[in-house]
Amino acid sequence: MVLFHNIIFTNWELISYRYSVLPALSLDGILSVDIIEGSFDQNSFAQFINGLLDRMNPFPAKNSVIVMDNCRIHHADFILKMIIDRYVAILHLDPNIQILKFK
Repeated sequence: MVLFHNIIFTNWELISYRYSVLPALSLDGILSVDIIEGSFDQNSFAQFINGLLDRMNPFPAKNSVIVMDNCRIHHADFILKMIIDRYVAILHLDPNIQILKFK
């Protein structure tokens, strides 16, 4: 997830906007991208994953593994269940969670 901070001065008044960019990358390019104002939470991340899963394939086919870091919103049980239910593998990059889940 990438955060962009945009500052605009209007009539000597400071207006600040914060955007989050969440890309899903494959070896062939961008599978999906979402840009929102503010930060992602579990619900907005789940919506992103739900749309991404439509472009994923059952393991071990191409685009069948989702790699996530240790961001708290990645560890919601309902998000992990949604991914596993769609026959996609999950690889956590958290040193405390050394798992590779397959359905």
